[in-house]
Amino acid sequence: ADKDGNTTAGKNFTAGLMVGSLEACMIVTPFEVIKTRLQKQVNVAGVEPKYKGPVDVVVKVIREEGVRRMWSGNMPTVIRQGSNQAFNFMSMAILNKALWGKEQG
Repeated sequence: ADKDGNTTAGKNFTAGLMVGSLEACMIVTPFEVIKTRLQKQVNVAGVEPKYKGPVDVVVKVIREEGVRRMWSGNMPTVIRQGSNQAFNFMSMAILNKALWGKEQG
């Protein structure tokens, strides 16, 4: 940022890319593993499902497959979240300035 606190679209893009990538690694990927495990299990009458809930998924995945499995599919998630936040940060700053005359800082 310059002395007035304003920054360029490229810097906003880079900041969004970094934040989105961090978000994907720390939050989104493990939660997507939990979500897909719960969604993909087949419920049959009279047969207890493998997973009882989100916490059960975490416990069983770590116990049976190892902690690294919680981040399976991380790279596509990083690409999706990183690019999403990069364009979000950049376009929001551009639109704020163009439409409402808002400056950053």
